Amino acid sequence: MSGRGLSVGLLILLLHMSFGTFSHAESGPEDPQAIDTIHIPLGKVWAYKMPGTRDIEQIPFDDYPGKWSKGGPTAEEFRSRTIKSLRATLSSRLPDRETRTGEAVRLPPGGSALRAIGRSVVGKSPLRNLLVEGGETTILFFSHPCNYFVHLQRVTRRGNVIHIAYQFVPHKSPLPTVHFALIPLGKLPPGDYQVEISQIPLDQQYIDGGFLPVTDAMAKRLVCRSFSFRIWKRLQEDPGLADGATEIPLGDIWALGMPGTRQIGPGMGSEPGGNAVPVRKLLADIREQLGEEHRPAKDDWAPPAFVVAGTGMEALRHARDVLVEEKPSLQSVRMGDEASIVFYCYTFYSPVHLHRVEVKNNTITIRYRFVQTMTPDRSDHIALIPVRNVVPGEVKVEIVQLSMERLTSEEEARFSPRELPWGQYLVSGSFSFLVGNKTTPKVQQGDIQNTKQ
Repeated sequence: MSGRGLSVGLLILLLHMSFGTFSHAESGPEDPQAIDTIHIPLGKVWAYKMPGTRDIEQIPFDDYPGKWSKGGPTAEEFRSRTIKSLRATLSSRLPDRETRTGEAVRLPPGGSALRAIGRSVVGKSPLRNLLVEGGETTILFFSHPCNYFVHLQRVTRRGNVIHIAYQFVPHKSPLPTVHFALIPLGKLPPGDYQVEISQIPLDQQYIDGGFLPVTDAMAKRLVCRSFSFRIWKRLQEDPGLADGATEIPLGDIWALGMPGTRQIGPGMGSEPGGNAVPVRKLLADIREQLGEEHRPAKDDWAPPAFVVAGTGMEALRHARDVLVEEKPSLQSVRMGDEASIVFYCYTFYSPVHLHRVEVKNNTITIRYRFVQTMTPDRSDHIALIPVRNVVPGEVKVEIVQLSMERLTSEEEARFSPRELPWGQYLVSGSFSFLVGNKTTPKVQQGDIQNTKQ
């Protein structure tokens, strides 16, 4: 990646000891007026050529090639090489357009953060905006070549808003300079955060001396812009079967590519009523609809799961009608009539496996997890879960992503974006439906307005 493609305002999530997994972020504090402003001392900021900060050329490096291979660069050599590479890439970008917003990654603290930033800046290992609960968050602030110095003046946090104030400082040298800083925010709770970066006007003494102020438009081409990031809450481990809950065995569930279930395929038999649509055709249509081109737009959650009439082949045909032809799903079923919950996942690099389906107090909880694989194959999934052990009234279907199971300590120490709660973007979401008593008129598939819009 060239300097022109450089992502700005990089975020680094630094972990101390634990490596967890995560679910969607909670909202921030509700009363901003009751939140105290936290001042982050410049003396805690690692920076390059910024007065009052810690010299980044002295940042400790605990992970460097010479530590692991004989003849490799020492910590000092590797730190120097990383800083020079970062400076060179920043210097190569011309101020012809506004800078871009930031990215993020989970990392241990220290020089490893600087190393990851350097690799991202030069395009060897782009960072992703994947911040997670449990570690420290560090913001990378920097500037491109400018004939004025760029100095940090103030960093504050008020609730979920971080404010970085900087100032241009004129000098008489004809050489342009670049600057960058690692700003520690400490451990932040899950939530959505906004980083506001603003310029403090040029000191009057420089204006009196004939130096021109930097316009806001030009500043946006020279200094990283404001951006936002999210810290996700940890995904839960398997809590076990709840007291008083009954389980719907995986062996009673028809599914595609999920261990322990009944494989959807020719072995499903014929549909009641003699419907002769081949199972392969139904499945092919569904899988095409779950392909990447049909995935929800960026930042949009996946549609909810839904209920259809019947089980087995009948449920598969109705699932195809809802997913492919956008026919209505059921909003209610009659007590004793066969019905199935259609649980599905759009195409992704990690397989999705059902872990357990349980029923308690008219709540059906579907627990699943993404599974780590070493192959680049993509997969999509669908499961037809029979509705059982419910009574008349509202039935809530809660779909819960569990943390991943790791097989080795090496995998434990390596971060994967699939540990994050991609489920809400890729896997059908929670919903509810009604169950009527046996005297309630039977609802046919399509009688109710579609709940899956």
